[in-house]
Amino acid sequence: AAAAASAAAAAANTELVVARESQCMFCDECVKRAETFERFTRGTELIDVALTEDRFHFTVETTGALSPEHAVLSALHVLKSKLELLSGALRDEHGAVQHQQQQQQQHQ
Repeated sequence: AAAAASAAAAAANTELVVARESQCMFCDECVKRAETFERFTRGTELIDVALTEDRFHFTVETTGALSPEHAVLSALHVLKSKLELLSGALRDEHGAVQHQQQQQQQHQ
C-alpha cells in the first residue's frame, strides 16, 4: 500500500499533456478514469479539464481555392452579418413587446 501511495504521489506531481488537443471532445473519460486512482492519493483531484476562456480552437480546411486565412475572414464577415440581422430582429421584437405592454397599461 505504501508503494502504491508513493507512486500515486509521484504521479500527482507530473503534468499531463494531451497529445492531440484538437481531438479532445471534453467527454470527461480521463476524469472518470483518474477517479479510480484517487483512493491512492487521499482524494486529491488528479485531473481537471477546463476551458480557457480567452481562447477558441477550431480547424480550418479548404479545397485550396481559398487560403485558410481568407476562408476564416470570409466566414467572420458572414457571421457578423448574421449577428447584425439577429440583433436587429431582437431589438424590433423587444420594441414590439414594449409597445404592446404600453397599450395594455393604457387600457387598464
